[in-house]
Amino acid sequence: MRTTTTLALTLTAAALALTGCAGDNHQDQGSNTNQATQAEQNNQDGQDKQTEFTFGDTYDGPLRTTVNAPEDITTSDYAQPEGGAPAWKVTVTYENTLDEPYNVAMLGVDGYTNNQKGTEVFDHAQGVGNAMETGNIAPGTSAEVVYGFTGEPGADRKLVISSMDGSTQVTFTGDQS
Repeated sequence: MRTTTTLALTLTAAALALTGCAGDNHQDQGSNTNQATQAEQNNQDGQDKQTEFTFGDTYDGPLRTTVNAPEDITTSDYAQPEGGAPAWKVTVTYENTLDEPYNVAMLGVDGYTNNQKGTEVFDHAQGVGNAMETGNIAPGTSAEVVYGFTGEPGADRKLVISSMDGSTQVTFTGDQS
């Protein structure tokens, strides 16, 4: 029962974190029903909110998100899924404007090369794949997370960040560095 309640609260927080119109962040924290209703209303209110951005722009939601231009890399010998392979990495800065900690591992992050979804790369030698290690971002603070994905050099790149429930999705595209 405790695990189910914790999971429900975590998923609700994820939905609120990327919802563009999360109000003034003074919600009643004591009721899951109120939070779920608020998340649904926020999603409806946010229908006209911008969801397409260029690398370097900032999504100004409760979890303020800035995505730098991607960089082409070659993975190191011990990288997963494959060493010595072409890939790209991108640094994302998350700023928590909520009144409670937020765990960035609760976000879905997908990288695309020429509109083909890439496989996520974990390569500590390149500083790539640290979302799980970042953990909770305290209210009023920020953290940088470096994501990596497979893909040929010089190709078109796209990064899609979504809430766990899929209600909010933002896309970053543009030129790479």
